[in-house]
Amino acid sequence: MVKFYCLGEEPNAACYIVKLKNTTIMLDCGLELASILSFTTRNEVTTNPPTKKRKQDGEGLVFVQNGPHLYIDSEVKYHTPRLNMVDLSSVDVILISNYYNMLALPYLTEYYGFNGRIFATEPTGYIGRQIMTELVIYMERLDNSDLQQRGNKRWQTEGLLDGLSHELKNQIPNALDWKSLYSIHDVESSISKIKLVSYDEVINIYDDLTLIPCNSGFCIGSVNWVIKTHYEKISYIAKSNIGHPRFCLPLNKEPLMNSDLVILTDVIERAPEPDNIINDICNQIGMSINQGGNVLIPCFPSGSVFYLFECIEQYLSHIGQSQTKIYFVSPSSETLLAYSNIIPEWLCKEKQEKSYIPEPPFNHATYLERGKLLRFDSTHTGEFSNHLSEPCIVFGGHPSLRCGDMLDLLALWKHDPKNTMIVIEPDFTIGKLVSVHEPLQMNILSMPLDRRIRMNSPSFKRWIVNLNAKNILVSDSNYQRLNKILPEENFIMYLPLQPKFITLERVYEHCLVTSRLAQRINPINLEGKSVAMVDGLLSLRDGVYYLDSHGFGKNNESEPDNFLWGTPDWQRVYEELSEIAKGNQIILTKNANRTLTMNIPALNVFIFITPTETIIKADNTNLRHMIRDVIVRNLPSYEKKPKVPIIKLTL
Repeated sequence: MVKFYCLGEEPNAACYIVKLKNTTIMLDCGLELASILSFTTRNEVTTNPPTKKRKQDGEGLVFVQNGPHLYIDSEVKYHTPRLNMVDLSSVDVILISNYYNMLALPYLTEYYGFNGRIFATEPTGYIGRQIMTELVIYMERLDNSDLQQRGNKRWQTEGLLDGLSHELKNQIPNALDWKSLYSIHDVESSISKIKLVSYDEVINIYDDLTLIPCNSGFCIGSVNWVIKTHYEKISYIAKSNIGHPRFCLPLNKEPLMNSDLVILTDVIERAPEPDNIINDICNQIGMSINQGGNVLIPCFPSGSVFYLFECIEQYLSHIGQSQTKIYFVSPSSETLLAYSNIIPEWLCKEKQEKSYIPEPPFNHATYLERGKLLRFDSTHTGEFSNHLSEPCIVFGGHPSLRCGDMLDLLALWKHDPKNTMIVIEPDFTIGKLVSVHEPLQMNILSMPLDRRIRMNSPSFKRWIVNLNAKNILVSDSNYQRLNKILPEENFIMYLPLQPKFITLERVYEHCLVTSRLAQRINPINLEGKSVAMVDGLLSLRDGVYYLDSHGFGKNNESEPDNFLWGTPDWQRVYEELSEIAKGNQIILTKNANRTLTMNIPALNVFIFITPTETIIKADNTNLRHMIRDVIVRNLPSYEKKPKVPIIKLTL
């Protein structure tokens, strides 16, 4: 039995709990970054605010409504997973799949008492640290002094939120539990607790539980996780790319195949091919540059951006605009540009081969040397202003447009229709992203570079079928779509914040027999197998089952003359049950998964038979015992040889 529940209320905040045997595993700890869009803009650069409809209480709380969108005029807070639903001190392991899915980690390690083990690849930990650090730096630069004077920090009260309409309140779900951002110290402390792992490394948690990270093809260092016991296999498929990644290693599907349970969490219905989007981005950049306009691209500092540098530079050379400069503005720009070129083992084959020449895997090192690419920690320095040459292309943070250096440039360029802003991060809806910055005359284009698994991909159906999974656990938002595409698959639906129990069909359980019990075992040969009867005490310690002698090695119970083995003769069982039913209808159903059900509605009797167990349900106790005796009588019976101990053990 596996217990599963989703702690994230939004699809982008990946955070799941899996309880298997005696072990509690957390899969990812994402942060719902889109919640930052619910706040007004606060920065050193003042912009003309949109027409505001204010709802203000006596202490100065302000909700700002702009068309259908609600904004909170207060200090930015973040929608975290529902971490209060689980005792974090009881979680044994956190498995991180990629750097986007770890942004809530400092909350867990520094504020919720988690003290277990954390596993992630080196690039995931390193780049995740830079993304979190960048966000903290941007948040610290915001000026919130007026909020303290107006009392706007006290907006998280039930009475004030109840005054909002149902439609507006739905835009800020679970707002009472939104939290202020962590500190740089929290980031460093949480990252220091991560145990770094490599692709396909086998990690032993207990004797009966191993973890294997296998590359997912989504971004640098991203993985899917395989959780294995002796007789069970669970695969967690997080953000993944089943296509051809351009800069990281492709998805490794072999370890995911033939799983008892696949947890398929981050799948989108449809999206354009990333290569087509990149072509469109380059074309739009060319149009803006040719008419003398600038291009603004808010983004995370990640591998996708480094690959995009190469595509844009090649395109600019192709259209005769090689003199156009690309700027990369981020507190982490220098660190990440250098780091991405010293980790060839985590990159695709083409990038790895360049390191053998030797050349840097990414071309941005060459662009920096030639002055085609310029990097800066911030736009607030005179150095950036001195080097700014228009028309140009600027990459930088933050993609939410609620903080960071992009706000300065947006305020500077937004009134010129020759300028263009291209939104490439898929987690931010363009309507709420830009409406707080209106009026805008510049072109606003939504071109999300989304490399996640797409249901409309030609290879999606074949990929799912080839997984050959017994059960596939999917979100409620994807359940109907997937069932329509692949009705033959066994999809199981989960709901956010609701536990889901999944029974994994298996025949055996791994168990360690103590030496004193083993000395009493004298198995016999039965149908080519060594079989004995066991009378012992079964216990579970640290996820491992142990079987010890009953009563400290003393067998006080009388030994039976024979023991039961095999499968009942169900035809004879049916005939004898017909006599017990006394003419009442017996409904016999044979299921595809090797199970059999017998139902006697008139007697309120239900019998469920699997290859490993038989369950009898009946309101009448005497009737239930009669049915049990019928089934036992029709089981094969083998005489016990003299002096064979009472042990039943399959070796």
